Amino acid sequence: MGNEKTITEAIHEILEVYGDSLMAGDPDRWITNFSEDCVQMPPGGPMVIDKQMLHESISAWLAAHTISDFKVIGDVEIHKTDDWAYSRLNYSYYLTPKDGSPSYTFEGKDLAIYKRQPDGTWKIHRDCFNSNTLG
Repeated sequence: MGNEKTITEAIHEILEVYGDSLMAGDPDRWITNFSEDCVQMPPGGPMVIDKQMLHESISAWLAAHTISDFKVIGDVEIHKTDDWAYSRLNYSYYLTPKDGSPSYTFEGKDLAIYKRQPDGTWKIHRDCFNSNTLG
């Protein structure tokens, strides 16, 4: 346990893997950020419950889109207590639909709850995000 990352280090690493894997179109790497019993609450749709369902969802989404220029905007607010933590942040990326629809910059915000796993690592346990614009 002496080599355990601080929660700030762990969350920043998760965010790096999150963005890099989206831009690489790699759902298998992206899903490593999440706990087995994760829940994601995306905008405009039902909750995605458990890691397998989330993997299927992101795989389909990445098959239909190309992501570039993913970045966290500003500071990441992080709070921790025992085996739980949360982060609040703003982010953006450039989205190109593979069906030929117009590309655009997506800007959004995210509130994620992290849970320390039995091996000491941190994973996203609950994730809720939405757009900063209407429509």
